[in-house]
Amino acid sequence: REKIKEKYTTALMAALALVSLGLGIICVVGTADTLCLILCTSVGTLIGELLRIDDPFVSNRRVATCPVPLAGREIGAGERVLVHWTSANRDGRVFPDPEALDPAGNAERNLVYGAGPHVCPGRPLATLELLTLLKALLSAADVRPGETPGEREIAPVGGWAHVPVVLVPRG
Repeated sequence: REKIKEKYTTALMAALALVSLGLGIICVVGTADTLCLILCTSVGTLIGELLRIDDPFVSNRRVATCPVPLAGREIGAGERVLVHWTSANRDGRVFPDPEALDPAGNAERNLVYGAGPHVCPGRPLATLELLTLLKALLSAADVRPGETPGEREIAPVGGWAHVPVVLVPRG
């Protein structure tokens, strides 16, 4: 029963990531400059940037294994630390314009998949799945915003709880 619950939880988190990505695409596409940006940028980098701007994974916890200085404060071994990914990916000291879509410029500092020993080992697979879904969706239908506004998810989850879109079949 726990394994089934774990699988569904993982599937739900993946679905939230896809919804955030889908809404990002809908909100971003619209101008010639943006279209050029999309066409001239690796789609994987674009996916990472859209997830940086609207990260479905808001935060997680870590336990320091040794003393470490952080922002002028000493974190002691064994202390719990809350990592707030959304805030980290909007830090004005790291991202000159945190709300701007800049896939190539922000790729190196993007923390959506973690960093160092805690980097997500599933990143390549997750990106491939998002690419495959996006390619299949956009080749089969035009995606347009729905008539009603989307509804944001409630913390501690990020992204969207509900995003109305209209799929118009091609051909």
